[in-house]
Amino acid sequence: KSNPVLGAGLTDREKQVLELMVSGKTIARVADALKISVNRVNHHAKNIYRKLNVHNRSELARKAASAGLLDLT
Repeated sequence: KSNPVLGAGLTDREKQVLELMVSGKTIARVADALKISVNRVNHHAKNIYRKLNVHNRSELARKAASAGLLDLT
């Protein structure tokens, strides 16, 4: 049985943004950490939310963690 979250097709960059977002970093801090613009982070975040079918960071963190998308070690 396939997991729809794992099959969400996140790009490597989206996975990086996802990990930083659920670690509690603001969009501005994510942008600084990845050396990209705030607009680009917002673009990636919008894609992540759409692909994972979530509407806020709490849902995002819960779904990503349960799907094994995060390194929680």
